[in-house]
Amino acid sequence: MKKKNVGILIFLLLLVIGILAIGSAFAFFAYVREGEIVNIITINGLDVKIISGEEAINLDNAYPISDEDGLEGTPFVFQVTNNTNKTISYTVKIASDTEKLENCQLDDESPCPSLPITNIRIAHHLGDEDNYSEPITLSEEGVVAETITISPGDTKKHSLLLWISSESGNDIMGHYFFGKLILEGNAVS
Repeated sequence: MKKKNVGILIFLLLLVIGILAIGSAFAFFAYVREGEIVNIITINGLDVKIISGEEAINLDNAYPISDEDGLEGTPFVFQVTNNTNKTISYTVKIASDTEKLENCQLDDESPCPSLPITNIRIAHHLGDEDNYSEPITLSEEGVVAETITISPGDTKKHSLLLWISSESGNDIMGHYFFGKLILEGNAVS
């Protein structure tokens, strides 16, 4: 009878070890961690690489400032490289990242209020100089720069500045804007 109990005990012990081994192997293989920063995105041979500045396009903890002060801010800088054998024409746009806004919560767990895009000013420049475009108010279409042509093998560097318009009232304080970069392009025939 003792041998039978020892056999059952050994069987249960092996069963528990087997379950733990299978469970830990499943946990090991099922664990997936998504990266927090995307550095290079390639779409049909057009590489977009974030090279400096903020890791995201956003306005949080921002307050209304003048265009002159906005043009002195820290830019969001990215470059576009054409790795195709065709000349491509593209437009740079900024759109509201509604998913990120929906996932944003304040300390009291209430949703983050959205900053209307009519309060957002933006300036853009192409290349290494600091000669930004005339500041504009971000529109629903989000167009920042139109019809930029890039030849095969070339790289274009872009810098974007965003700030809250000085004409905005204090009621927009504590509101959030999360943007996403959009490039729309076509091959030039």
